[in-house]
Amino acid sequence: MRRRLLFLLAFTIVVAATALQGAETAASRCARLLDETKELVWEASQDSSKAGAKRQKHREAFSACREEGVPASLVSRAYVASAIDQSNDRAEAIALLHEGLAHVGKVEGPEGPAAIVILDWLASMHNSDDARSQGRLFAERALALRKRHFGDISEETALGITYLATFDRADGNDSLAEKRYREAVQIARTACGERRPCEALGSALSGIARMIRKDPDRVEEADAMLDDIIEALDGQRPPGPPRPQ
Repeated sequence: MRRRLLFLLAFTIVVAATALQGAETAASRCARLLDETKELVWEASQDSSKAGAKRQKHREAFSACREEGVPASLVSRAYVASAIDQSNDRAEAIALLHEGLAHVGKVEGPEGPAAIVILDWLASMHNSDDARSQGRLFAERALALRKRHFGDISEETALGITYLATFDRADGNDSLAEKRYREAVQIARTACGERRPCEALGSALSGIARMIRKDPDRVEEADAMLDDIIEALDGQRPPGPPRPQ
């Protein structure tokens, strides 16, 4: 009886290890295809003959990343990449992002961190006159998740505040937008310290500079911020999916 139990235990461990290896393989394949897709996106932007290869790679990555066992962070990257690829069809892109929210919700729960980048893009795609109120809700939800998962004093939270400020600017509420940008600068300086690049700091400073340049009396003040913006961004982009502009 003891030998039988030991055999069953060993068999269970082997099955579990095989399943785990399969999940890791699915995840690594998803990550590899996403990286290859990113490279082809750049190449296709320089050579239109590679557009077909780019679309095919998008389909391969999208399919691979929806397999069971792929982490939610990679799933969200796949949906964002596909939505960007479909950006000429706004309705289709938005539908993909909503599908992505549902998918990552099944993987890690509806309030998990992987939803943040999808919410960012949904907010960006709704920042127009007829949909801005919906876009603001997406931005507010993303900011709430940033605070929950990264804390009030974090670069992610500062970045979320800058996204919300874009809606204030679009609504013509420049004073509130500038207040948010300055709050984001303060948080980003605390969170990043001397570390560069600090995307949130660069984004917040850029937002302030764009706003104050509209005042002829503050153009020099805006120009003086340029060095700080360049230093914050350091000419680099952070890893992961692209941020909405």
